[in-house]
Amino acid sequence: MVHFRRIRTGVDLEPLRLELGRHSSAWDLQVGRQLTAPAQRDTNAIPLRGLRRSCIRGRRRRDVHESRWTSLSAKFSATVAFIEAFAAEQGATPGRARFACLPAGKTVLPHVDRGEYYRLRDRYHLVIRSEKGSVLNAGGESVRMREGELWWFDNKALHDACNDSGADRIHLIFDLLPADAEPSALFDDPGQLLETELAARERRWVEEVARAVTLYVAARGNPERWAGTLSDAGLLEFARKKPIGALARLFWPGLGGPGLARLESAIGWALGLLDIERIRPEEITEAISEAGGLDAVHRAWQADRDRAIYGFR
Repeated sequence: MVHFRRIRTGVDLEPLRLELGRHSSAWDLQVGRQLTAPAQRDTNAIPLRGLRRSCIRGRRRRDVHESRWTSLSAKFSATVAFIEAFAAEQGATPGRARFACLPAGKTVLPHVDRGEYYRLRDRYHLVIRSEKGSVLNAGGESVRMREGELWWFDNKALHDACNDSGADRIHLIFDLLPADAEPSALFDDPGQLLETELAARERRWVEEVARAVTLYVAARGNPERWAGTLSDAGLLEFARKKPIGALARLFWPGLGGPGLARLESAIGWALGLLDIERIRPEEITEAISEAGGLDAVHRAWQADRDRAIYGFR
């Protein structure tokens, strides 16, 4: 598997469960994720380590690297000790961390964790309570995580989860910054800094387009599951008229206007090239670059779709 890796089994959960039992009221103190993260509107959380607000300085929250232990974390010393010990073993630095509860019958909608913070860090799940095991899907792969298992998984890929049991599913979710993570690029020349940032953003958009196309190709082979995913996101009716538009809105729910239109064009163009076997799925990002980037693909697609596809290479 590419998007999942089981790190440990048989982790001693009793100290963590005791802390959760003693401080069960902590679940009711934070509802921010239900309001600001639509994909996770059905989840509850106990934040243990979060971004350092004083360091935001105009950045988006997903681009803020600095974090600190929350005031609530003082009540969960065994949990903090587990995270710090595992981070030390990995030679890594703890990032954000929280307990997450997904009630029975609820889902986490498909989404991608974007931003500079997530790009540099590894995501881990420790299953605290899960009656039947926790189902997680990422990048077309699926696993059922069992109690006492610690997993790494690729949260940069499109992922979702469901609790198909009759009881709450509780995970400890935390991020680690590897020791060899690349440092942020710093330049004295603001123009050079801007150019580098724009190029990095373009690469991220292209990579996300490739992931969206790969997901759509896989969805063609499992239409019932795809219909369920679209229905959960409220996009099923829209998808019947504009399937690519629905895919784009699933991937980028907060985006609209010209920005979304150029991504839709890139998806349609890449699917066309795949259908005529001009490229393979692993060549999507290279093909977009070869065509001149997302803006060039969008212009060509809007001008003449057949020429954009058959005239490539």
